[in-house]
Amino acid sequence: MAPLNGTRVIPVGWAAHHRPVVAGSMNLACEVWRPGDGPPPFGQDEAPAALVWVGKCRLQQRATGDGGKVVADQAVQVRDYLAVLPYEVLALVRPGEAGDVLKAGGRSYMILDALQGSELWECDLMLQSTDGG
Repeated sequence: MAPLNGTRVIPVGWAAHHRPVVAGSMNLACEVWRPGDGPPPFGQDEAPAALVWVGKCRLQQRATGDGGKVVADQAVQVRDYLAVLPYEVLALVRPGEAGDVLKAGGRSYMILDALQGSELWECDLMLQSTDGG
């Protein structure tokens, strides 16, 4: 079904209007840390880790088969996760294998990617567990 002439299916300002709704669903205390704050590759210098952000998030494991992957000819268990943080965090995080780390629920997760889209009302981060689970 097409919208009426002169109207939009998603009105201007819709994402910003709905950001508080998504923030209300976040129930897990979490932190984003930057390992070392030196030049790329990040975390390769002697500088201490820097706290980037503290707040609430939502975290869930992604269904990606049995979690088995082969790295350097070795079979390893790797679990992928999706974290939802407030929209404002998107501008702060530095994703990638040598980028920032999310700490939540007593565990640490490498931030592999920050998902982008045309309507953003949350910060979606693709994570990988760094402490074996």
